[in-house]
Amino acid sequence: MNKKAFSVLSISMLAVALAAPLMAQSFILKANVPFEFTVGDKAMPAGEYLLRSDASVPVVVLQGEASHAAAVTLMFHKELGATRDPASITRITFDRYGSHYFLREVDNGYTRTGYTVPMSHTERELSKTASLQHNEIVAVLAQR
Repeated sequence: MNKKAFSVLSISMLAVALAAPLMAQSFILKANVPFEFTVGDKAMPAGEYLLRSDASVPVVVLQGEASHAAAVTLMFHKELGATRDPASITRITFDRYGSHYFLREVDNGYTRTGYTVPMSHTERELSKTASLQHNEIVAVLAQR
């Protein structure tokens, strides 16, 4: 392969590799969370929230509409499965340990990919004693 063809092929492959994640990962959701919760190690009051993600970075930004509370957290992709309709899963999910809620997942309703938030140190400590308490997963519906 000559040098010019190799350069064109390399640039084309790079453009495809960079564009693929950009198409499916940006979103803005709105959700009414009826309880106080924690994102990472930051406490957030109950209320209306905008959740935003930009395709260029693997984070989700939560911004309270009335409280002006804000948090940023890292997220990881999770596959939702080919049989599920993306529009049926626009929600945010929380882990509950006693009266403590922690943001766990964001399913944006646009794609078959969701996002998982890593456990904070505080949540890890509570989860160790969760076998002694009742542990729940709580979902809150969101709007696109």
